[in-house]
Amino acid sequence: MTALTHLPLLLPLLFAVPAKLPDPAPATSSSPAAVAQEPEGSWDVPVAIFTPKYSSPYELAQTCERLFIEGLVSEDAQSRNVRFVPLDSAIVVSGPNPHMARALELLGQLDETARSESRVQALRVREYALKHLTMEDARVALRPLFRQIQQTDQAYVIGMAVSSDNISFIQTRGAIVVRDTDERIEEIFALLERLDVPRQQVLLRSYLIRGVDGGNDPRVPTEVTESLKQLVPYEQFELVSFAMVRSDVTADMGMTDATASAEYRMQFDPGTYDVESRRLNFASCRFDITRIDGTARVTRQFATSASLTADEYTVLGGVGADADFLVLHMSLIDG
Repeated sequence: MTALTHLPLLLPLLFAVPAKLPDPAPATSSSPAAVAQEPEGSWDVPVAIFTPKYSSPYELAQTCERLFIEGLVSEDAQSRNVRFVPLDSAIVVSGPNPHMARALELLGQLDETARSESRVQALRVREYALKHLTMEDARVALRPLFRQIQQTDQAYVIGMAVSSDNISFIQTRGAIVVRDTDERIEEIFALLERLDVPRQQVLLRSYLIRGVDGGNDPRVPTEVTESLKQLVPYEQFELVSFAMVRSDVTADMGMTDATASAEYRMQFDPGTYDVESRRLNFASCRFDITRIDGTARVTRQFATSASLTADEYTVLGGVGADADFLVLHMSLIDG
């Protein structure tokens, strides 16, 4: 419902009048020209009151004023002078008369749109306790679902809205508190339940294998021997070193070993793990070999990135004239 009133604003001019004024002197050619006095006047400022039925007064007033100020409603510069002030459960509208009708029409349209979109919904509060996902990972995953929740209409008495985050993170409890509509809470909880699962555990084995001329070492897997024959100029291989580590797919992994003639160091920095293909992608892999010859120490190294598929052997590489080839094997651990 709207009510339109006109408030006359009078600008009286105050004059100091002496007790007795002298008779005006006759005008002469040297007298200054007489200054015309502007008559007193008044003008009307249209004011209207709009009471929304389905929208919060603050949000509706803020939206309409922005549309007018940015010139999106009319190209007339005077339209930018229309003002919308929330007051209790209503909105006070004022501005140039030609634009008042459009302002009230826009308020009604937006208020009706809020009704059709069912924006006014009850808010609920639910808590989710994290089991496996870290708080920081949860914060990153939920970022697209963050929004500000406006409070009840009592907050608009002074023309300002009170809002709060719809998602709060309680670090000390490992919990996430969600205050939102039922539909959005279900969406947030569904995402959390999909992500909050145990990290996949893997068993990573590394084989350092050297090409030889005197027969195959039975400790070298046959599958590795056949693969290496196609890659390097050797027919037989022996096992130089073996290491194994258990970890989850998101953790850094490292292994070291030493023999009488060399020291070995391997470092793996995981990037991503794909559940469907069972493939672990290493962001970086570093392999250092330090040869020991008396007091001399010579270090050779290579660095790369690689992908490991579960239950398959992967030849990562080798370095040096008498190369030791690094072969990796990854298997998944259930539970």
